[in-house]
Amino acid sequence: MAARQLTAVDAQMYWMSDSVPNDQFLVYAFDGPTGDLDQAIAT
Repeated sequence: MAARQLTAVDAQMYWMSDSVPNDQFLVYAFDGPTGDLDQAIAT
């Protein structure tokens, strides 16, 4: 796999990632009835 050069915007975000705090997190919500937990774990 050949490495590709980062664009200027991507490079800036990479360089600043250690100095800029990030408190974002993902929340997943689903509309509908709850399913069978045992079946979900089995699949």
